[in-house]
Amino acid sequence: MTSADRVPSLSEIAEARRQLGEHVRWTPVWHWQGRQLDQSIASTTEVHLKLELLQYAGTFKPRAALLNMLALSPAQLARRVTAVSAGNHSMAVGFACRALGSSAKVVMPRSANPYWG
Repeated sequence: MTSADRVPSLSEIAEARRQLGEHVRWTPVWHWQGRQLDQSIASTTEVHLKLELLQYAGTFKPRAALLNMLALSPAQLARRVTAVSAGNHSMAVGFACRALGSSAKVVMPRSANPYWG
């Protein structure tokens, strides 16, 4: 098992949430119901959606960007960060940099959607 495959413990999740503090929003969970859904899944299945579009930057990705940048020393943050992304991660890194007083160079492929750039 690699570290990417390891499931974090409850205490690790709680610590990550503590570190994120006010940098992230609480986002609601919505119980999705409807005739089309009922026709598509088993009657015993429940679907719950975490409405991360309400998060800063419109995605769940600021949590990862912030947690990685919070692990950097002030000197490392002052040297700026670099990211490679074609979309949501680039927005998350930009958000995290603004929140932590740093800046970033984000490299995006030419094929990336220009809306995200």
